[in-house]
Amino acid sequence: MDHLRQWLFTNPQDATGDPTHPEVFHYTWQWLTFCGIILLIYLYYHLEGRRRFFGNNALHRGIFDKMLNQFALVAFVGPFIWFARIAMDSSFFSDRIWRYLWLVWLAIIVVYWAYYFMFKYKEQRDQYRAYHVKQRYIPQPKNKRSARAGTR
Repeated sequence: MDHLRQWLFTNPQDATGDPTHPEVFHYTWQWLTFCGIILLIYLYYHLEGRRRFFGNNALHRGIFDKMLNQFALVAFVGPFIWFARIAMDSSFFSDRIWRYLWLVWLAIIVVYWAYYFMFKYKEQRDQYRAYHVKQRYIPQPKNKRSARAGTR
């Protein structure tokens, strides 16, 4: 247990024992590419894609809004963790624990959405379709206020 704690809370300069040659993070480009792609998707979606992809489908638009907001927050924090690990000498945020907490956070979000799509999505989709069928065939009440306003 003590070895695990020491390994998680070791900064890159102390990890190798040689302060002139800090520990190398081998997944830099993958990490930054993942974060960059998620942030670009988030930006495009909120500028143009929301209307283009979902139109009037409130269910799918709401699901994708929630999902993309969660993934965008993870992708926004990712480069800061990478920068702290690479550039900051012996700071609190340069410890390994932050990378692994970030990965656990990402895994929790992925598991949450997998659970949602496997078990909850079908029921919500059916309720949404039934609501729209009901709205199509049940007449809406007429607003008496607008009729009075026109007669004055």
